[in-house]
Amino acid sequence: MYLLQLRDEISQGDIFLDVPFSSFTDINNTQGPQARIRYSPAMLLSHSCDFDKANSEFALMAPIDFVSRLGANELSLIRKNKVINALHLAEVPNLLLESYVDFRRLSPIPKVILGNLSNSNKRIASVTDLYLAGSNSALPYVGVWPRLQYFFGPRKDDLLLISPSLPDTSAASPLHSA
Repeated sequence: MYLLQLRDEISQGDIFLDVPFSSFTDINNTQGPQARIRYSPAMLLSHSCDFDKANSEFALMAPIDFVSRLGANELSLIRKNKVINALHLAEVPNLLLESYVDFRRLSPIPKVILGNLSNSNKRIASVTDLYLAGSNSALPYVGVWPRLQYFFGPRKDDLLLISPSLPDTSAASPLHSA
């Protein structure tokens, strides 16, 4: 699941500590919506080739939550990778408790922040390409890209990695033009 050592370059599937995520706390405030920043471990979802482009300011990140906050049934389903909006992550000894990537709260994060975190030794793990693609398991919904394509549909330049247990999303999506 994890590479024995970090890749030299920041790459898709890297896990960072202390990534800032904003969330709205009071959307009905008469002076406008109020927001707060929460710092969380997170996984980089952007393709590595997109991250390397100089004209791209942001990278797509998903926060990581600890499984200790879940009920027994939810935890069991996430561990079996049967929840489409969560990807189970085993413990990274001495760095990250057993947890899961939460695909319900994706957020663009400035790449400069990720570079600073990496330089501060807050990039702690790299997930293998096979785990990202879901190729290492017969379980349904394993892998990042099959799940994201389920929600958003494929981009025309994406390699389709649709699991047989996921609905076919190859038709045009309302969020992506063909």
